[in-house]
Amino acid sequence: METSRKFLTGNKGCLHAISRVCLKQSLPKHSKESIMERRKSQSVTDVTRHFLREIGLETPLLQHRLLQAWPKVVGDTYAPHTKALEIRDTTLHVAADSPSLCSFLAMHRSALVAQLNHDVEAFVISDIRFFPTLHN
Repeated sequence: METSRKFLTGNKGCLHAISRVCLKQSLPKHSKESIMERRKSQSVTDVTRHFLREIGLETPLLQHRLLQAWPKVVGDTYAPHTKALEIRDTTLHVAADSPSLCSFLAMHRSALVAQLNHDVEAFVISDIRFFPTLHN
């Protein structure tokens, strides 16, 4: 009883020694270098892009975003008369109401390519092909 009372009433030397031993046994051993090592922090956007790239979905997602950006890039005047159909390799295929509209847009091809790639913040297309749609 005397020993247990002495232990419970504050034999600080014993408690300190026991807690030190317990802590040493429960904590993994680290060197100074690993304790001081900082992990490279990444934004959620970077982690998401890396994940999508690893599972092979980054390119299809960027292509979808580029197709969705077409009406915004060509503006309200030409959007109702054109439709971005698909991206094959790095070529965007666009249908237009008339051959003259195809010719007009073809003259602005390089500016359209640059603006579309800028909007999706990635190099997705290198060319645009315009096709007139047939109306009955």
